[in-house]
Amino acid sequence: TEEEYSKLKLFLKKKKKILKTFPRILLNARGQLSQLNECGVSESPLLPSDLNELILYSVYGPGKYAPKWSSLEMQCNLNQTCVLIIDGCDVKTKEDLSNFNNSLPMFSKYKFLPPIEVELPPSWCADDDTDNSTSITDEKATESALTTQKENVEKKEICSRTRLLMSLNQMMIHNYPLPTNKRQFAMDGFRFTKSHYLPVTDESPMYAIDCEMCYTSIGRNELTRVSIVNEQLDVIYESFVKPTNKITNYLTVYSGITASKLKDVKTTLADVQEDIINLLSPDSILIGQSLNCDLEALKLFHPYIIDTSVIFNLNGNKGSKSKLKLLAKNFLDMNIQCGNLGHDSIEDSRATMLLVQLKLCKCMFQC
Repeated sequence: TEEEYSKLKLFLKKKKKILKTFPRILLNARGQLSQLNECGVSESPLLPSDLNELILYSVYGPGKYAPKWSSLEMQCNLNQTCVLIIDGCDVKTKEDLSNFNNSLPMFSKYKFLPPIEVELPPSWCADDDTDNSTSITDEKATESALTTQKENVEKKEICSRTRLLMSLNQMMIHNYPLPTNKRQFAMDGFRFTKSHYLPVTDESPMYAIDCEMCYTSIGRNELTRVSIVNEQLDVIYESFVKPTNKITNYLTVYSGITASKLKDVKTTLADVQEDIINLLSPDSILIGQSLNCDLEALKLFHPYIIDTSVIFNLNGNKGSKSKLKLLAKNFLDMNIQCGNLGHDSIEDSRATMLLVQLKLCKCMFQC
């Protein structure tokens, strides 16, 4: 009938219109946070897993792979998915991306997303012929491994130390104490490690710090031990600390701290702060595993940080960091944090220093 013909004609018209519509990616609220600002940084970079969701969604359509940071319109019109990786291009070259469409005529009809930041795990950038582990095959004990490593700490660094430094954006993401509210932090007893700082170079000294904490009557952990080692793995500072408040749980299985160890201790947090301030130079680099927790316990601000939980994050998920014990075993063949006597802050700080030195010498990414 004429009515059926009209309906069919309208249906075919709509279908033809749909078929002419190009698929496009739209950022939602979460995706907007990954866009680069004028300074070339984003509030919350995407992770490889986020891109993985989008790629799988483009192939398989609606289902469990729907990305949480964007929506893909007209996915049904996609014939194929092509992932284009531009080697050597990062957020610093975002200006060049503005003319990307014109540089490749074959892509001129497509619409590209505005530049977004993706935080890659270091292993993605490793050279194919790079061995990511050290060769300690005969010595299994921690002391033997440490002796072997100590002989190699003078190896030439082929990567820049500044390459491993955390950016301000990363420090915010990983909850580092930052002087965002000077009055509040002054009330809490926070201090800067120096009154002024100098630019970091490849000659800037590195110090690895590890702290142990106990649970106190105020309902949170407080500092009870701090250890610092230099690049030669020598202990240059070691102190037990008497917390301000009464200890309700020594957390010995983790901290290694017991009542007997703190029995005659009179050193306070303020004393430790003063010692560290006098120890560090204006361009010192601090190293640690999830060092944000240690700086929080020390109540110190420091701008130059290398976090082994970030540069050695094996799974690429910033919300699930690899444990220091696992990193030490996989990359250094060192057995640490064994038994039920708790962690040793000297042992842990040496392990983090060795991990960073390994990274600098092995160059597990392009520098």
